Amino acid sequence: MSKVKQESSWKMIAGAAGRQGIETREAFDNWFVQQRLNDPEYFLPRLNQRLEEIVGDGWVFDRSQV
Repeated sequence: MSKVKQESSWKMIAGAAGRQGIETREAFDNWFVQQRLNDPEYFLPRLNQRLEEIVGDGWVFDRSQV
């Protein structure tokens, strides 16, 4: 992963943590483990499901091609 993409990813995760009330590094580290964000086999299916709930039928591309 490029450094720019990695930095953007961390900013997104930090933003999500902040919206959950996470304010310290220790709390962030605990939250990150509790959410299993370091386990793609757990996290990615949940992320995909949530995106489907949010987007519904409003996808701008044919998802079968991805």
